[in-house]
Amino acid sequence: FFFGHVLCVCVSWNKQDQFQRDFFFIRQAEYQPYVESLGPGFVEQGQLIDPYYFDFISFAQYATISRDVSGDPPAVFEEQQPAEDDQGDENSNGEVVPQRFVPKVIRRDTSLLDNSLLPLKHSELVGVLILDKLNETFGTTPSSLPKIQPKSRPDLNVINASLKQLMNLFLINGFAWDGNIVTNTKNNNEGGGSASASGAQFVVTFTSPATLWSGQALKVRGANPVNDFYLKTAKVLLDNAGYKVVSSSVKYANYQEINTFTIA
Repeated sequence: FFFGHVLCVCVSWNKQDQFQRDFFFIRQAEYQPYVESLGPGFVEQGQLIDPYYFDFISFAQYATISRDVSGDPPAVFEEQQPAEDDQGDENSNGEVVPQRFVPKVIRRDTSLLDNSLLPLKHSELVGVLILDKLNETFGTTPSSLPKIQPKSRPDLNVINASLKQLMNLFLINGFAWDGNIVTNTKNNNEGGGSASASGAQFVVTFTSPATLWSGQALKVRGANPVNDFYLKTAKVLLDNAGYKVVSSSVKYANYQEINTFTIA
């Protein structure tokens, strides 16, 4: 269950100390009501491998990100960062010397000056991180994702197998109790060849996912971006293969997360 790694992903749109303060206040305001709604003993505080705690922390982070993005974040700002090669140490008297911090000017990438692009970039970075981690962990095992040449636009069978195995890897990593994928296609192989994946719609359903509560809570808040981790990863996988997701939605019903998307 490595999805805790995605909690550190952010685009340079705000001071990290400001982000941490906002993150802290949201955690403080929401944690106790969340724990009380589940009952005593359900949440292992501080343990990202605990799905209940991950669910809450994922909510808190994405609520913070959404609030920061919607607040007209600065394109240039100064923040305190650790000095290079200074990890803190002891002096000759054995006293701990605090780590030294220095001011650093942060400039946002010029391609991301439009604030409306920030949620999209964040989602892309999260998808890349998860996909890279899955390939690193399972790439040389029988559970690896199908190998696809970059931008090769493979046929529907290959894409379907890739998305299904991506779902399976989420399950292997403890993201949900169960999963299912349904593919709806147009008749794109009149010539007798392999069916094209263009125009296909995929419905990927997770039962009891680790983001069941947070996903719904973020939707109620109108947050953007949200913690739709499978969809983020699928978009990167499909983009690498030469396809684009042209429409998508994530819904929650009956303890399920339902990801629906169409590609071209």
